Order: sequence, then structure tokens, then C-alpha cells
Amino acid sequence: MGKLFTMHRSLIARRIGTVKEYKLEEILSKLRTFFARPPWISEPDSEDREVALKTKEIDEAVLGLLYLNAFKDQGQVRAWKTFDWDAMDRLHGLGLIGDPKSKAKSVPLTAEGVTLAKESFRNRFALQ
Repeated sequence: MGKLFTMHRSLIARRIGTVKEYKLEEILSKLRTFFARPPWISEPDSEDREVALKTKEIDEAVLGLLYLNAFKDQGQVRAWKTFDWDAMDRLHGLGLIGDPKSKAKSVPLTAEGVTLAKESFRNRFALQ
């Protein structure tokens, strides 16, 4: 809600007044109500939860496969980005890999990404 509308300071011509604290709370309350889940949309059902679990498993598998094809380049661990774009975007959102939408054919793994990728690879693909 805090970033619903932002403006750079240089664009403000002058200040006319301030909003009282109680009025700000009233406005924020109305905005929360407006953006809340409509009553006709129910909580996620078991099918939605199953899809979320499968998505998590896919992301873990992709992370493990990124470890499989990882290489070091100029002190950075990178992997070829030949996997599902949605999964790559989710991993980027979690801060495990760099931006997959770059023009490079490989993507950098963060330190946390390397650790979790190695763990995921061992759990899912390594021979026991």
C-alpha cells in the first residue's frame, strides 16, 4: 500500500497541507477493505495447495539441475539457463539466481543459491 503512488521530490511544486493521522488511518482502512479478497472468492482449496506443492518441487528440481550444469566464470558461479522461464523467474524472486531475462545465455547463482542448489541436487538426483 505504501507504494501505491510515489513521486520524486523534484516534481512537487509546493506543499498545500498535511493529512491528519486519524484521516490517514481512515483512508488506509478503506483502501485495505477495497483491495481485500472479495467474499465470493473462497480460500484456496486442496487443488490449489497441490499445485503450489508441485510448483515448489519443480523449482527445487530446476535448482538442482542448475547445479548440475554450473561452472565458474570470473569468480562467479553461473549455470546455463535452459529451463522453464516461470521457474527461473520464481528462483530469481527468491534471490537464488540473477535476473534470467538478461541477454546472457547463463545466469549467476547467489551464494545461497549455490548452497541450496547443491543440496537440492544431492537430495533429488545423486545416487544414494
